[in-house]
Amino acid sequence: MFSQWNSVLLQTPNIIPSKRKMDRNVVVKARVDDYEKIEELIFHFTDSLGSVAVQEDVYFNVTQGRMKLRITYPNRNGQLIYYRRPNTAGPKISESRVTEVEDAVSLKNLLCLALDQLGAVQKRRRVYVKDKLRINLDEVEGVGCFVELAVALADMDTEKCGIEHVKRVMKALQIHKSSLVPFAYLDLIMENNNDI
Repeated sequence: MFSQWNSVLLQTPNIIPSKRKMDRNVVVKARVDDYEKIEELIFHFTDSLGSVAVQEDVYFNVTQGRMKLRITYPNRNGQLIYYRRPNTAGPKISESRVTEVEDAVSLKNLLCLALDQLGAVQKRRRVYVKDKLRINLDEVEGVGCFVELAVALADMDTEKCGIEHVKRVMKALQIHKSSLVPFAYLDLIMENNNDI
């Protein structure tokens, strides 16, 4: 009887693809040269001062897409985030799944045992929200200041509708194509480290 169970346990399990949908956003990122100017433009556009958080994003090596653990200080809670998006400048679709985490530092220690850590991003983020739009104004250690726009898409929303929305916000905030950044902050940090 033991040998029967043993043979069952040693069989490779079938991997069943998850039927849970990824959240969809249209996103764009741009470098900021004048922080005070963009801050004022965002304030007038959103009628909000936003909320500020100090964050660390720890990236792990996965077979596809990107996975990062976001730790918010000083309370140590955070989010485990898996996402897929192309490295292209301009508005683009980003698919993601987010899991809230109470003790992100303990989870970081566990993940570092199981997965290769690619690197970490330290940033101060001011978040503004207006309807389906989220604006992140980031001061990223080692690479400078950036603004990120993300428009959440409902199931019935088209990519084209989201892109048009982002373009209208870019115009209102005076974000020019020449300032657009196609890469994640981690990529920029790693590129800077390679140049040293």
